[in-house]
Amino acid sequence: MAYFIGIDGGGSKTECILGDEERIRGRMTAPSCKIQVVGKMAAQVVLQNVIKGTCAQAHLTPEKVNRICIGVAGYSRQGIAAALTAMVWELAPIEVDVVGDNAIGMQAAFGDGPGVLVIAGTGSIAHGRDERGRALRVGGWGPSISDEGSGNWIGRRAVQEMMRAADRGQLTALEQRIMDLWNVRRREDVSAIAEQKSLSEFAKLFPEVLAAARAGDMIANDILNQAGVELAALAHDVIRQLWAAPRPEGVPVAVVGGIFRNSDEVRFAFERALRNRCPEIMPQREIIDPSIGALDLARKAAVRKIPA
Repeated sequence: MAYFIGIDGGGSKTECILGDEERIRGRMTAPSCKIQVVGKMAAQVVLQNVIKGTCAQAHLTPEKVNRICIGVAGYSRQGIAAALTAMVWELAPIEVDVVGDNAIGMQAAFGDGPGVLVIAGTGSIAHGRDERGRALRVGGWGPSISDEGSGNWIGRRAVQEMMRAADRGQLTALEQRIMDLWNVRRREDVSAIAEQKSLSEFAKLFPEVLAAARAGDMIANDILNQAGVELAALAHDVIRQLWAAPRPEGVPVAVVGGIFRNSDEVRFAFERALRNRCPEIMPQREIIDPSIGALDLARKAAVRKIPA
């Protein structure tokens, strides 16, 4: 019996799934193992523990695993793939493939077929592939200049709009939530802390924005709606470039990431805005599980090499 592991190494959490050729035998969620977010030492602890924990669920040792596929954003940056591979090899001599989060997401959503995948978590990006295998990526150029509609984008917009409302003399539920989370009592302190926060830290404000919106805060609601519109723009750019003419059978569109998973507000705004631009889209109703795609790629790589 051959065993395989698929890992989705997101910016907020790690999803690990173990299976044989046909069935899933173990699954575990852990903190992020993304080196760019948590650093090498923390990433190593998380990655090795999640592999050992998932193997234990299936009553296996890591040495019994034939192949692992790890999907992580920014994997092509210098040293990332090699570092993750070395962390696995410290556990056992397992064949390791490190690919982008887009690769595991596209596999989970469409297999080898055409479609558009929009990822919205800590960051954001859109990927597409047409019937001829042509691929395109839009967005995802980093939190300073891109990541539209992501958790980081939502958090930054929340602080911006909170301070603008304060300038107008308005006290909002959003302001109170941000000040409580950052443990400050004056608006001036919010500005000082915001200057010190790393860009990825702003993504942690997303739950507060979501709660404020559901409590009736119009500013928070507008931010979530605009996030959906921004994500729809990414998808539209992919569709427009890959399919110059409307596709008669429609363009499959799938979504993945914590923003879509946790906010119906963002997802509804996304679908509404995208359908207004591309009436022929065929949105998938289920949120994609990229770890399943990683497991499938590990299985496939056992018989054929994953294309670079």
